[in-house]
Amino acid sequence: MKVGLSYAHNPSSPGACFEDNCEYTYSRMWTKKLLIALAKRGQEYFITSRSDLRGKVEEINAAGCDIAMEIHFNACGGCGASGCETLYHPGSQKGLNYAEVVQQALCKAVGNKYRGTKEGWYKMDRPGTVDFYGDEDGDEKPDYFLRATNCPALILEPEFIEHTDVIMAKINAGTDAIADAVEEIANGSYEEVELDEGSDD
Repeated sequence: MKVGLSYAHNPSSPGACFEDNCEYTYSRMWTKKLLIALAKRGQEYFITSRSDLRGKVEEINAAGCDIAMEIHFNACGGCGASGCETLYHPGSQKGLNYAEVVQQALCKAVGNKYRGTKEGWYKMDRPGTVDFYGDEDGDEKPDYFLRATNCPALILEPEFIEHTDVIMAKINAGTDAIADAVEEIANGSYEEVELDEGSDD
């Protein structure tokens, strides 16, 4: 199985921040550790050299990857929330299956709150739900990284950026767990999860 990887965000747009800690910095750290963990297990990987979202997806598609991943970190402005979750393309059966395998392994390794697998909508604006003030139904669209890759793609959120102590303490255990999950997916040794009726693959 060939794993396509890219860093979350980029230096000029570093993603969610809390105080001086930003997503991009910690995504790079975790992704580099994940590359080592995948290599140790003999798993093939490709990491994009592009920093723009469209370019990342184009390179991952051109590389013929079987699964794509980005490691992000949630933020809530210091509200105290914690936990890990994994996002997949809405309606994708493979995406849901892969997300469940990774989420189970990752959350167990990090040892924080289990926030589950979720459909990945742009800005988490879900159809049929008022997600924020002024939300209008009908303008929702899946996250670009999840929908534009040719292979099933996942966005991993191991922890909230406010908890850098956990992020750094669990970097080895977390990336090892992700690599183990990739092996499980590659071997097909996982149970399928039932997709909600009406979803498309």
